[in-house]
Amino acid sequence: MLYDTIRFFYLYIINNSAYKVKEETRVTQQDNSLTKIASGIMLGLSAVVAFFVFIQTVNLEKPSNTVSNVSEWIKPAGQVNLDSTSIPITVTAVPVKSAKDIYQSTCKNCHETGVIGAPMLSDKTSWDPRIAKGHTVLFQNAINGFNAMPPRGGQADLSDEEIKQTVQYMLDILSIPQKTAQEIYESTCKNCHETGVIGAPMLSDKTSWESRIAQGETVLIQHAIKGFNAMPPRGGHADLTDNDIKKTIHYMISTVQLNTKPEQEAPELSDTVVSTEETASVPPSSDDNIGEKLYNTVCAVCHNISLMGAPKLGDKENWAPRIAQGTDTLLSHALEGFQGKIGVMPPKGGNTTLSDEEVKAAVMYMISHGQ
Repeated sequence: MLYDTIRFFYLYIINNSAYKVKEETRVTQQDNSLTKIASGIMLGLSAVVAFFVFIQTVNLEKPSNTVSNVSEWIKPAGQVNLDSTSIPITVTAVPVKSAKDIYQSTCKNCHETGVIGAPMLSDKTSWDPRIAKGHTVLFQNAINGFNAMPPRGGQADLSDEEIKQTVQYMLDILSIPQKTAQEIYESTCKNCHETGVIGAPMLSDKTSWESRIAQGETVLIQHAIKGFNAMPPRGGHADLTDNDIKKTIHYMISTVQLNTKPEQEAPELSDTVVSTEETASVPPSSDDNIGEKLYNTVCAVCHNISLMGAPKLGDKENWAPRIAQGTDTLLSHALEGFQGKIGVMPPKGGNTTLSDEEVKAAVMYMISHGQ
């Protein structure tokens, strides 16, 4: 109603203004100034009325501030659903790392090499003064960091409990009696370096060691760790640490330079066994027992005493899984060499002058005794 009333007066004023303008043309020249003043006043009033009408129109289009509208404006964007049965909750278990896994992935790089002054796990002597401080101190040092060691070994996502378990794992390893260099030599290296099998330089032969020692102890250590020629990595004992290898090589070099043999003697071999250097070439024979002869002169060195994990001749339990692989596989291993889970076999038993037929005869002879 108010809107219509205002609109009526607005149109009336506009029409009246138009009429006045038309009348101006008929007034005399003397009234011209008064007419212009009146027209200006009318136009100004028209502008004011038009503005008032515009404001009212806008206000009429705006929504009223009712309770329902206000509630809609302040309504939250979301709501918490307290009904646990309506939405299934899936919990994914986070894999838990063992202390050994953490050591292998985080600690090993420093504690196996001694980098940034980290005590090597194989060096019990360097751990003794640390252990004397107490386990609690070691735990705190590992958690908070100590000297060059970063907090939590640089793995901030490891929990306190995981750190403690890993440190305890390392302490448990240190509690195991460590083998001396001579003990490692006696149990691992002696079989080859006391007999010269597969071309290994005998510890008592200083001449054969001179050219090797000239390469430097570091080179010899790397050869022993990674393997070299017919010598398998770590002498075929993957459980030996780098430090075990290092101290054993140092022991061997020192023994050679002193030109002194270790006190223990090498195990006695079969009377028919000779070193591979003495039997580098075995002449072929048409004898039906060629396989046996080749075995006695070449293969028995390892297979008589299970050297480097070689299955002993006649040990059917040890030979059964090998024979199950098939004759072709065994022949391929004998000809090309093979690195197994236990020990290693060099190509053609370390005697590359043997023909394929000779190797085959020796393998067939061993299979016949393993069935």
